[in-house]
Amino acid sequence: MAKKLIEWSQLYSVGYADIDEQHNKLIDLINVMFFAFSEGNAEEKINDIVNELINYTQYHFDLEEKYFYKYKYPETEEHIEQHKSFVDAISKFKASLKEKKGNTHYEVFEYIKKWLVDHILVADMKYSKFYKNLKITEL
Repeated sequence: MAKKLIEWSQLYSVGYADIDEQHNKLIDLINVMFFAFSEGNAEEKINDIVNELINYTQYHFDLEEKYFYKYKYPETEEHIEQHKSFVDAISKFKASLKEKKGNTHYEVFEYIKKWLVDHILVADMKYSKFYKNLKITEL
């Protein structure tokens, strides 16, 4: 995969290796989508990419939420709501993709790209700061 939209950098790091690896994988999935668009075959590949994204985000969200409960993160419920809204939105996109409605493949790409980057840089950085204030060095 030659073309990348987003390069992983320390800007996206929450400071915990397992979470950072998962965030990097999510960014890779955005780049896979971007590559499919640049190659002109996004419409054909988007369903497989979205399915992989759904599976991987569920795995990732489950891990984050496990740590929220373990360390009594005060914004647990709010953060979980953001996860649920993402899953709901992707499920709706998936249904629209199945019906081949308009430019859904482009809409899903734009949504995922914006949501994941914003979520990592804002919501996930909040729990990172919380854990660091508790002097948690490893999750």
